[in-house]
Amino acid sequence: MKYRADIDGLRALAVLSVVFYHLGFGFIPGGFLGVDVFFVISGYLITTIIVEEVRNSGTFSFGGFYARRVRRLIPSLITIVLLTFVASVYVLPDDLLSDFSASIAFTFLSISNLYFWLSSGYFDTSSEFKPLLHTWSLSVEEQFYLFWPGFLLLITWLSKKRLWISPVVVLLIGLLSFGLGELFLGVGNNSEFRILEGVVSDPASAAFYLTPFRIYEFAIGAIIYWFPQSKAINSVVRNIVSILALFALVLAMAFITDEMRFPSYNALIVSVATAALLYAQKDTIAGTVMSLAPVVFIGKISYTLYLVHWPVIVLYTVWKQSPPSLIEISALLVLMLVVSSAIYFLIENPLRRPKTDSKISRSGFALACAGIMLVALVPATWTLRQSGSSEVNLAQLDDGQGETMEVDVPLKAEAVVTEEGEFAYPLDPSAINTAAAKEAVPFRCLWEAEPRDYDSADGSVVCNPDADLQALTIGNSHEGHGYRLIRNLLNAEYQDGEINLLFASSHSREPKKSCSFHKNGGLPFRTTEPTCEWVGEQLNDIENLASTYDVIVVSALRPLDWGQVYLDEALKIQQANPDVRVVVVGSVVSIEPYRCIDIANKSKNPRDCVKSNIVDYYEPNEENMLRERWPELDFFYVDQRALLCGDAKVEECTITYKGAPIFFDSHHFSMAAIPVMLQKAENTALQSNLRTYLFGQ
Repeated sequence: MKYRADIDGLRALAVLSVVFYHLGFGFIPGGFLGVDVFFVISGYLITTIIVEEVRNSGTFSFGGFYARRVRRLIPSLITIVLLTFVASVYVLPDDLLSDFSASIAFTFLSISNLYFWLSSGYFDTSSEFKPLLHTWSLSVEEQFYLFWPGFLLLITWLSKKRLWISPVVVLLIGLLSFGLGELFLGVGNNSEFRILEGVVSDPASAAFYLTPFRIYEFAIGAIIYWFPQSKAINSVVRNIVSILALFALVLAMAFITDEMRFPSYNALIVSVATAALLYAQKDTIAGTVMSLAPVVFIGKISYTLYLVHWPVIVLYTVWKQSPPSLIEISALLVLMLVVSSAIYFLIENPLRRPKTDSKISRSGFALACAGIMLVALVPATWTLRQSGSSEVNLAQLDDGQGETMEVDVPLKAEAVVTEEGEFAYPLDPSAINTAAAKEAVPFRCLWEAEPRDYDSADGSVVCNPDADLQALTIGNSHEGHGYRLIRNLLNAEYQDGEINLLFASSHSREPKKSCSFHKNGGLPFRTTEPTCEWVGEQLNDIENLASTYDVIVVSALRPLDWGQVYLDEALKIQQANPDVRVVVVGSVVSIEPYRCIDIANKSKNPRDCVKSNIVDYYEPNEENMLRERWPELDFFYVDQRALLCGDAKVEECTITYKGAPIFFDSHHFSMAAIPVMLQKAENTALQSNLRTYLFGQ
């Protein structure tokens, strides 16, 4: 097909929107929509190339098509992954390096979208530390390339005498894809749609990451090929269409945010606007602007710029451990442009369009790429094993009676301390937990499908089904800390058999396997994780919970948002049995996207974790807002922020244990928070008030 400079201009708009969004520019909260622009462009170009080749030559070369795709995509990808790997070895902590090494294999296999869907959502905090996260969209495109040529050949053959068949079939495929995505998002947003209930975990992330739910964007671009280019459609009409489309595109990127329903109609708006720009052709006002030389140049390097920008941002974020200044952001942008330009001119462009006398055959080139990928996987696999080899979990701790203790705190060797009795740098999270566990009760009574009685190795009671009060904790990833805090605050009552506290582990049942009920919307609890199915069934049995448990402890990050499903559950239980008491463990702060342990190790100052420029307080009056949101729920509120700081801000309060921060990452406490909070509780009325609420004393 004939080269169109305006398409490169459209690519420039798409890639710059993504780059500016990831750099944190507030004027473009919808910059992530640039990926959708790329999908529409790909649908249009690939369809045009395939259909025109068939109609002009009467045949189609799959080998030639995929050879061009390999030359276009793979060399730059290999180069950037290898450069990122080298930099990551020096910058990323062991756990992040382990995750990154695992993602390399999925990226080279063109299934990184599956990997990142299963491991996290695109807008999750943990995503800030995944250098290859952005390759999910590349995997979607590559998967599209696998089936689209065969599909187009089939419908082209069927429509030899009925040209209208091809666009109609493409339209139907697009409608099917969009409709399927709406069903998934319906479940994720707790709508009335329950068709997919229990079929997929975290349907909103599935609709974002997986190819079947993105096909409609490619299809919208593809349909443009069959739109008639009639002379009756004069330049005035095309100019109006192009200007309105460009305006809609810019407007969407300025007002759509990552908190809105997506992809859904938000991506549909962008897709239609992009298709309209493709249809209007270059000889329009918008097309002329998009064809300006500087804009076209950015479009030409857009692929390498897209690949380069995210690893640069992630690695700099981990290295700097504080928000970049405007000067630093500008320097990062220049670095991205320089590196991507160099890769484009030295690798992408020469290999994409080799000289006619090149001795490298198509098959030889493909084998060379495959070989390089295979070789690259060797150090990545070695790094994955090395960085994960030292992980030991308290779940592996013997209780002294031949049983395995089910505890959620990682332990390993003794902590290394200085002469002053503080932890030495670099700080080791599991070693800190080991030391803190000696000053608190680390063991937990785990909620199991078939409960069993056992004691801990030191003789303290773990489970006591005969206790006067039976309590159950529920929540997201903060449930573990809430459990340990309440368990230690009531340790005397626990030892006397007055209360038994069960850890439901309603967020995760084992390492790296998450139930994540809160991601699936409201009640009833739904999951597709086999190890979580019985948990969901038990949580949905309100009558049984109301008659079995006297106390429900809700411990969840941001109970007004992510944790609201657990507050809804507690209310239903209390409505079924008004005698049930509810304890809500409040949120503290977040320093997203940074991790406290990394900041402390970099600066050798644990208090740098709570610098005012990175602290986010969530809702400052959380308790009042909870009581307004759930007025019928009677509950006791544990204000962890007040416990740690009193009336002061977190920047001024105690957040260290023996010189180590009590936060592990951006918002999770380590075991070290327990002895600190227990010491603080001695000077407050928290314990006595909690006892009065639970036991009426």
